[in-house]
Amino acid sequence: MKLDYFFNYRQKKSTKATIPYKTSAALLTYMRLMHPASKKRTFEHKDWLLHFPSGTIDLHQINRSLSFFGQQKEALEQHLNKQIAEMVDHDISVCFFDVTTYYFESQQADDLKRFGFSKDNKVNQVQVVMGLLIDSYGIPIGYNLYPGNTNEFGTLEPVLKQLKDQYGIQKLIITADRGLNSKANLAKIRRLGFDYVLAYKIRTASKEVKSLVLDDSGYRQLSKDLKVKATTLSQQVRLEGQTYELTDTFVLTYSKKRAQKDRKGRQRLIEKAITLSQSPAKMKSELKKGGKKYVQLALDNVDLEVDQPKIEDDERFDGYYGIVCSDRTLEASEIIDIYQGLWKIEESFRVLKSNLEARPLFVWTPESIQGHFVIC
Repeated sequence: MKLDYFFNYRQKKSTKATIPYKTSAALLTYMRLMHPASKKRTFEHKDWLLHFPSGTIDLHQINRSLSFFGQQKEALEQHLNKQIAEMVDHDISVCFFDVTTYYFESQQADDLKRFGFSKDNKVNQVQVVMGLLIDSYGIPIGYNLYPGNTNEFGTLEPVLKQLKDQYGIQKLIITADRGLNSKANLAKIRRLGFDYVLAYKIRTASKEVKSLVLDDSGYRQLSKDLKVKATTLSQQVRLEGQTYELTDTFVLTYSKKRAQKDRKGRQRLIEKAITLSQSPAKMKSELKKGGKKYVQLALDNVDLEVDQPKIEDDERFDGYYGIVCSDRTLEASEIIDIYQGLWKIEESFRVLKSNLEARPLFVWTPESIQGHFVIC
């Protein structure tokens, strides 16, 4: 990957510091792969590495090097993408994007470390938000960090703009799950000249869309357990004073296996809702969990009760799944194939969080946090 060359060149160009950044990057990277730990523990175990030049770096220099790595993030991404493209077919015509959170063992908030919706259920710890973009092979292209209270809807456009500016990409299909599907995000993707394949939130859709989903006409039975329908979905969105007409291919699928999964998941929420309706004191602690979805105030506006109409309405859509695609030239089967590749980015997050133990974080300054994720 020519990383020796990269770090030597960037050190000469960017700083007069005599810290051996290349040595620090090697130590932190190898140990992150083999034995993830704090920077202090990593330094203490440096002799585990065969032929590591002993005595060439101290703990203070390792900690200071993190700021340099953070400053080199974009240059390093460009360098690595160039090296990868020379070795493999680094096809980025289809990219996968998703957002996750990384928590700190801390409650000290600042401009970057903030309290927010935690995907690790760490509601009492500060965190940062990461938006990650990978190619169709699962190889990372780039990422951005955001304050811990950033709504994931606001993470997509900056990454796409950066991608367009850095690599001059004109044709791209972005794939993401329902969490990123807002009309504003769709308009922003199209405004950049890119396309999208995104999951669609059926249960919160309009009456017209729900009727379309439940209408049996147009579905093709692919197997005894699966049927598919492709139609057109038109939407209007007002964005920054301009109106955008979005006309997409709308792919609907019904799966008996998904219906069983939906029913099982909803039953857990119903059981929670029953508990909450019987114990209002627990409602506050459940505000960020699923059980409240099926709880409503009774007619006396004092007691809580299970929202049976809401349960019945959700039940009608068990097994159904929707995908919208802005590239009208793609067939339904192609759209489904593209969307099913989304597991690769979920796998990337699992590797970062589990194998590489990217969290919890034990560094505190914004510069060190950036450097930590560059290494990861």
